[in-house]
Amino acid sequence: MAELRLPEPLRQRIPFGIGQRFQNGFPGIVINTVPAPMLTAARVAGMKPDALILDLASAPGGTDFEAARAFGIRALTAPGLPGKWSPQTAAEAVRDAVYNILEDEKA
Repeated sequence: MAELRLPEPLRQRIPFGIGQRFQNGFPGIVINTVPAPMLTAARVAGMKPDALILDLASAPGGTDFEAARAFGIRALTAPGLPGKWSPQTAAEAVRDAVYNILEDEKA
């Protein structure tokens, strides 16, 4: 599977990935865009009680909302938000990602 490369302006804004270890626990805000289980009960359990999860992924989403509720973590869902509020920028990001994947497959 090809690695997804983000355009440089987006890459500069993303300080870490979900798979990395955090020295001081999870950050206060986690934004998920992956429509697959990413924020599982085990990951949510490691979050601080005042954390916020914002799940922007399309169905089925990537957050275990029941676990978030059980651990007292505030979790919101807003599928399609980037496309609704900034359709051109969202489309450009998807376009760039697809181009990068196609380029990697050619190599």
